[in-house]
Amino acid sequence: MGICEGFARLIFVAFNVIFVLFGIGVLAAGIWVKADPQLMNVQKLIELDASDKFLSTAGWILIIFGVLVLIIGVFGCVGGIKKNKCFLGFYIALVTVIFIGELTGGIMAAVFKGKISSELKDALSGTLKNYKPSQGNDIVTKTWDEVQKLFSCCGINNYMDYETNNVTFPGTQLVPNTCCNPAINDTICQEEALQKPGTKGAVYKSLYNQGCYPKFNDLLSSHLTLIIGLAIAIAMFPLFGICLACVTCKDGSVEDHMA
Repeated sequence: MGICEGFARLIFVAFNVIFVLFGIGVLAAGIWVKADPQLMNVQKLIELDASDKFLSTAGWILIIFGVLVLIIGVFGCVGGIKKNKCFLGFYIALVTVIFIGELTGGIMAAVFKGKISSELKDALSGTLKNYKPSQGNDIVTKTWDEVQKLFSCCGINNYMDYETNNVTFPGTQLVPNTCCNPAINDTICQEEALQKPGTKGAVYKSLYNQGCYPKFNDLLSSHLTLIIGLAIAIAMFPLFGICLACVTCKDGSVEDHMA
């Protein structure tokens, strides 16, 4: 066994230990996307209008790829330690598939990131017009209430969206109670809703005067940026592994049969 080949094999095994850790990281990211309560509520609103499950799909894709990367890393470790060409050949084939898949996924996420802002606002507008204050258990109303409490926001662009969409409240109420800080009297909140957004000297002690769309957009953009970076980084990472696997296969001590 040549010194270079032997050293490459050791590096290859160490590399795949790191690859296993990467797989765990991708798996964790997928579970995070699926379990994050903020993203789940955003997904609910989008599905109500457009039936688009892109966030849920992205989470499943990350989970599946995470499991595959984890399995491939284990194959690489076993192939390198046992010096088995069959394991190494299978490893190279799978890593090539992962490389193509993750690179494609990263490119698709980057393209989608530019598209999401315009479609997100349309989706939110399509659901807010169906907000029904008198039906608290209505799926649209309940989801908007959950989102506004979670994000401390009101409406799409601001609290005036309820008036713009002709949502009628009982009495003198102008916005849902979920647009108000629960620690402060609701009456103050409704009085603050009489102010026009951007009015000089306007004070908001109880009313959430920021719309939900900017917060949604920032949240989704940050998550997509993470997904894109993770996908591209891990797509580039296997190239080094393929090179090491090829060098290891040339090692004279590596066996051809399954161990």
